[in-house]
Order: sequence, then C-alpha cells, then structure tokens
Amino acid sequence: MPTAICTTLSTYLRLCSQPDFTGVFKITNDNGTAWKLLFLSGSLVADAGGMFPLQRWQRQVARYRSNLPQGEFRYPEEGEWNYQVLNELITKNAIAEPRAIKILGSSVCEILFEVALQELSHAGNSAVNNYQMTWQSLANFEEAPLVSLDINRVWPEVSKLVARWEQKGWKEISPSSVPTVTNPDMLAQLTFSTAFSELPNVLDDNCTLWELAARLKCSIYSVTQTIVALEQRNCIRFAGTSGLNEEEYLINQLATSAGLDDVPTVISLGI
Repeated sequence: MPTAICTTLSTYLRLCSQPDFTGVFKITNDNGTAWKLLFLSGSLVADAGGMFPLQRWQRQVARYRSNLPQGEFRYPEEGEWNYQVLNELITKNAIAEPRAIKILGSSVCEILFEVALQELSHAGNSAVNNYQMTWQSLANFEEAPLVSLDINRVWPEVSKLVARWEQKGWKEISPSSVPTVTNPDMLAQLTFSTAFSELPNVLDDNCTLWELAARLKCSIYSVTQTIVALEQRNCIRFAGTSGLNEEEYLINQLATSAGLDDVPTVISLGI
C-alpha cells in the first residue's frame, strides 16, 4: 500500500458512512475544482462536480446501459443530483436497479480515485484539498433515491488502484489529463498488430485518459501504462486538461462502452 494512503479522505469517508449522517461531502482542490457526494443515513446516493462531470456521466451510462431506449438519455441539469436522473430511468423501466447501482458506483469510484491521487501527489500539503461535511434534513431531498451503495465497499477498490499507481511512479498523472500525439507515424508503427492498434484512430486532442479507456474498452490502468510507454518513445505527450471544452466535445456524441466485465460487484476499475 502507498505510504499513509489518503488518510484525510479515508477518514472523512468513514465519518460520512455513519448512519447518523445525511448531507453533502464536498471536496475542493487548490485549483477550485469541486466534487460532491450525497449521503442519506450513511449510504451514498449521488455524486456531482469534477473537471468533466458530463463526460463521466456519459461513460457510466454507456458502460452499463449502452442500448438505452431512443430519447431516454439525458445529462443531469445544473444543480440536479444524478440520483434524480436514475430515479427517472428506473421509474420509466428504461434501466434496472442493479445497473443503476453500477452506474452510480462507477461514477463515484472515478471521483474518489481523482481526489485520492491529488492527496497522494501532494503528501504533506494539507491545503491541496479542502474537505467539508454539511448536514441536511430529509426535507432537502426532492424525492427519495431509489438506489444507494455502501462507500466502504467502493473505497477498498479505489485504494488498490491508487497503490498500483504509486508503485508505477504515476503520482503526477491525472486520469483527466489529455494525451496528444506528437509523432503519428511512429505511433501507428508501435501500436500496429497490438491490443492498442485502434489507438491512433481514437486519440484526439480532447480525449482524457478516462475517455480513452472507454473508447478502447480497457481499464484506466492498462491504457495509462501504454500511454506512458509511448510518451517515453516521444510519440505522445501529456497536454494537461485546460484546453478541453466539455460541452462542445459532447454535442451529438455518445461515448462507447468501457467494456468492463459485467460482474456482480458494485464497481470495477479493471485493476
């Protein structure tokens, strides 16, 4: 395991999972990006925020309900929790509750992984993330969530991946970073007749590592391992995230399935 793995985050998650907590757990980093997790009596029922929340939502729906009936897909609106969209899909029989739980769990897992990596990469700097728990009453819920999950089942899976990430020396690599091609000919040559032969066709300047894993139908770990190796061969570089316009990127586009095994666990990061 990593040294003192994300002690602050794990402590807050234990507090949020207590039966007497109903409210919002908000994480804000030093760049002003905010993630929110909504709890009802200690059970996690929704998430929101992050750098590219619309992409994240689209990936989860495409992963676990790629054949959603025509016209049923929509994004959570501003100020709306995603449990409300899941409630709507369940009520319309457009999605079964077990798959709705997987959508929620996978989305939450991505959030926790991003936050954990920030905490890990800034070890010793308590100011990198600001954690805040805000208690709410049941009156704050516009409707009762139809799905929920135990955060204590999700966090160990995230911790395993964070540990592997640290062991590989990737602490500074965010899954929301965007790899860009610097040598297309060499990239095509290096990936030809490999499991990543489609990489030159799916990689563009707006594709984060999360999205790339979805397009290639592989885990975030394996795609990052490949991109790092290609970066060392000087045919790909990491360009950060600042140039990605999420709303423009998502117009008329539906992400492909991430291709993870349809196992009965709450979520899978493919580690």
